[in-house]
Amino acid sequence: MSGKSVESPKRKMNILLNKLEKRRKKIKKIVDTRSSKGRKSRFITIPKLVNFHPAKPEIKWMHERRNELFKSLFL
Repeated sequence: MSGKSVESPKRKMNILLNKLEKRRKKIKKIVDTRSSKGRKSRFITIPKLVNFHPAKPEIKWMHERRNELFKSLFL
């Protein structure tokens, strides 16, 4: 017999699987940095408010009138 030992197919497969696992561990995982503790912040856009920019009033509005305007946006 020669000095080399003959490896069984199962042994070769285990060695290949171990190498594959090591490569997977080394690969940098894609992580969402905007999430907090694994919870991604979710929000719902309100179509009426998308790109909403109120005009600058020339007349000072009363507090009640301003409240009416903003309440009507959320209906």
